[in-house]
Amino acid sequence: ISSALGNMLRDEWIGRIGLTFLIHRSFSLVLVGIHVLYFFWAFKYTLRRSHVNLWSQILMILILFEIATGVAMAYFGIPAFLQPIHLLFGTLIIGVQVLLLLEIRENIQFRLNTN
Repeated sequence: ISSALGNMLRDEWIGRIGLTFLIHRSFSLVLVGIHVLYFFWAFKYTLRRSHVNLWSQILMILILFEIATGVAMAYFGIPAFLQPIHLLFGTLIIGVQVLLLLEIRENIQFRLNTN
């Protein structure tokens, strides 16, 4: 779409994407729901000053920023400066998720080895 419009008319991009944008937006709501459930699980079952709890809080903050940049792009015609920021937050979210998986795996291994 951007190539077809010569990287211009950014405010028309979302209208031309159609169903793909609706799926992207709807799936993001599913991901937010899953992460909120995970966050409450982590809050309930981890120590307050543990790495899992800290990274879970950071993850939720990143998700909020990701949503904010996505909404801003949708309502303000995809400003060029917001695209890389939105992608950066998405990449950071994946990185924090990997850190959390490794941390949880390490905690499980530690508990198995101490029993």
